[in-house]
Amino acid sequence: MFNEVRNIMNNTAVEASQIIETFNYLQNHQFVFRKLSKDRKYYTFINEHFDLFRSGFELFGKNLIQNNDYGYIGIKNTTSDNFNRLTLIDTAILVTLRVIYHQEKESRSNEDGSISIPGSHLVTQYKQYTERNDLDYSKSRFMDRLKLFKQKRILSLSSEVNEETLLPVITIFPNIEVIMSPEIAKRLNQEIADWAKSSYSEDDISLAGQLSETLEDV
Repeated sequence: MFNEVRNIMNNTAVEASQIIETFNYLQNHQFVFRKLSKDRKYYTFINEHFDLFRSGFELFGKNLIQNNDYGYIGIKNTTSDNFNRLTLIDTAILVTLRVIYHQEKESRSNEDGSISIPGSHLVTQYKQYTERNDLDYSKSRFMDRLKLFKQKRILSLSSEVNEETLLPVITIFPNIEVIMSPEIAKRLNQEIADWAKSSYSEDDISLAGQLSETLEDV
């Protein structure tokens, strides 16, 4: 496999170090956006050598996708293990974000397809869907819970905060529809059901049941 990647590099008139850096960056963040200053040079480089990166990621069982309207490039697993490294709580947050995006995109959508909501809205919806307090109004816990989703370019957190809750404004990016399409939501629902059958925790079984109901709205 690595020999094939090396052959791709040798047959392309670009620096191998730049290819490796960009490959690792996208692997770490999963998506890059044209509008984000940190991502822009990587987006441009991948866009210029799209076939190269598509071939490279295919060797690792991943599809390279691009949305020109919303200006992002990302990778998707071709296997069914998209969520197997997420905790159940992280999965619950992701499902909540996806449902919020689905419900709000028509009325709140920005020009780039993203939507912006108060952090308190995510907390309220999470509690409604899960009947749990894993996500609350503690800013430090709130920021820690969303760190993974910020890294993976699912959302961004504004420096602007609500004076009452001290929670930031959240911008949910449109690629969440790719990360959790209706087909993926259906498969995830089955995975959650299977996971719940093997769990000995009543709290986790209850959360799995709540998630299963919520996924019906995706």
